[in-house]
Order: sequence, then structure tokens, then C-alpha cells
Amino acid sequence: MTQDEKYTNLVLLISDQCPYTIKMAVYPENEKTDFKDRRETSKSSLLEQLEDALSYLKINNKISSKIRGMKRIDEFEYPEEVIREALLNCIRT
Repeated sequence: MTQDEKYTNLVLLISDQCPYTIKMAVYPENEKTDFKDRRETSKSSLLEQLEDALSYLKINNKISSKIRGMKRIDEFEYPEEVIREALLNCIRT
């Protein structure tokens, strides 16, 4: 709280009354005019929205597999760390 007993913007963002949402979309390969899928998080704490958005992005992160001897190696199209960092950077700006 501020000195005059008002809540700060940070409190609003992490409260369940946060009026903002995160919007995400999946596009077909190189086409940017039509959505394959899209989602908007519910109005809730920004921390909850980040978890929801990260789950959605993980679901849409393609996995390819390679066989090396007796082991199968799964590789994501984009490393999970990169997706998390990109999402946090979008929220921060």
C-alpha cells in the first residue's frame, strides 16, 4: 500500500480482481491470417494466468522423436526455457 493507504498497481495485478487477460493464438505454418486455435486466460491473478498460458503453450509446442540405439530422445520444437522467457517478456512490456 502507498502512504495514503491506496493499493498499488502491483497488488491489482496479483489479485483475483486483475482486469487484464493474456491472449494467445496458434497459426498454421507460415500463414498469419487465420487461427488454428486461440485462447484467452480468465480474469484472475496474473500469476495464475501465467501458469495457464504456459500450459497452453506447452501443449502447442511440437515434439519430435529420434531413436538412438535403444533410447528414444524427444525434442521440443522450441525449448521450454525459451517459451517461458518469451512469455515473461511479453507480460513485462
